[in-house]
Amino acid sequence: MQWGVNHLGHFYLTYLLWDKVKKSSEFRVVNVSSLAHKFMYIYTGKITLDFDNINFKTGYNETLSYGRSKLYNVLFTRALARKIDPKQGKIVSLHPGVVRTELLREIKSEGPGKYLGIIMFFMYPLYWLLTKNPWQGCQTTLHAALSGDIDNGAYYADCQRDSENPLATEENWEKLWKISEDTLNIKFQP
Repeated sequence: MQWGVNHLGHFYLTYLLWDKVKKSSEFRVVNVSSLAHKFMYIYTGKITLDFDNINFKTGYNETLSYGRSKLYNVLFTRALARKIDPKQGKIVSLHPGVVRTELLREIKSEGPGKYLGIIMFFMYPLYWLLTKNPWQGCQTTLHAALSGDIDNGAYYADCQRDSENPLATEENWEKLWKISEDTLNIKFQP
């Protein structure tokens, strides 16, 4: 599911809006990714992408699936940035930070979620200190959308350029682009 919502949705929406976007005198496409895209190897013990099991039909792990889907945002950003004239527009991805929202209310009260709920109850003061409020959390997104000092194809965190997962390679950008087009049965040629 993360593959569809977190990547294919971004890819397809950009495809649908592309004719309008490219008519702008100077456009921006901002893909919200996550720091989680850097830490996928923690769950697998190796730094690889499994394009043959992109939708986790086997061996589903929600945390790994989320991390991969956020890496796909970075790969899509890099691929699209390479396909446009940077004088016409810029494509960037970013990590907004860990933001205190109501998202944690959806943690399941059974299974592994039960334990996270108990942990969060006791850790909330620390969580509150180490996370961003919504105003702080939107700053990198606003920076990416509005600043004149943005590098095409770059990844940002805390309003500055940041490093990416080592899997953000041209080979992987192109593979993902082709798989995305094939899955959606479209040809996206910016």
